[in-house]
Amino acid sequence: MKEKAVLINVARGEIVDNNALIGALTSGLIKGAGIDAYAEEPLAPEHPLLKLGNVLTTPHVAGFTQGTWHRRAKAAAENIDRLAKGLSPRNLVDPLSSP
Repeated sequence: MKEKAVLINVARGEIVDNNALIGALTSGLIKGAGIDAYAEEPLAPEHPLLKLGNVLTTPHVAGFTQGTWHRRAKAAAENIDRLAKGLSPRNLVDPLSSP
């Protein structure tokens, strides 16, 4: 990564090697990090990532806003209505049909 790079992880904590990330952040190898997912949650208050000035952390709730809650509730209600009418729900994820 370039020195100006900022690592963003909002997926899964296990995909980032925290020790390597801390080394890259403290040595200036990368500029910063924004992290919302951790291998172990919650992070312990003494965790080194929480002490770095070039790291922004959130407690694995960065995607929860008033707007997202409203849209999720609306989508759920619409799908309940669709099921009541004998229709398939929208945005259906079927793990059995995935490659």
